[in-house]
Amino acid sequence: MRKKLISIVAAVLALTMLVGLCAFAAASPTTSTAGAGAGSADNGGGIVVPTANVIPRGPGYMEAGEVRATSTYAEVTDDDMIATIYKNPANDPYTDVLKEQAKSLTGKVVLGPYKLRMYKAGQAIWNGFGKFVVNLGIGNGYDGMTATIYVVNKDGQVSTQKATVQAGKIVVPMEEMGSLLIELN
Repeated sequence: MRKKLISIVAAVLALTMLVGLCAFAAASPTTSTAGAGAGSADNGGGIVVPTANVIPRGPGYMEAGEVRATSTYAEVTDDDMIATIYKNPANDPYTDVLKEQAKSLTGKVVLGPYKLRMYKAGQAIWNGFGKFVVNLGIGNGYDGMTATIYVVNKDGQVSTQKATVQAGKIVVPMEEMGSLLIELN
């Protein structure tokens, strides 16, 4: 009995030492920027990629608020690039622009705002990735409706594009990343 107890104590001590020697990664951070205009590779701004918000390549999706984002990355020029999607944080200046835009909308449903970013080697890039086609799943109940997508790009200007909801999805091609708001009619 005593021999068994000593073996158990030795095993527990060995496991404790093993766990103590292992390096553990910190929890995934939220997106953070360093100064005004940070977030693009061309200005040297530091961005931490929020791994919890990555739109997977191939099967799977990333949920952000009311939408589920998918993409095959078929027209993205570099296999090392990865995109993220998440609800725009309240302190983001693009959120203010889209909230102002939302005040004038008369659509039946307004979704967003969402932030879409492309990353390469941990740095956010605004463009130069080819074309990123994101499919935003919103549910089959909206099939046939017209979606107007308002996109705020790096320069702060709002552009629009239209799409018809098919199979519960809105297809949004992007050659420049940005924050977007969706109006459904």
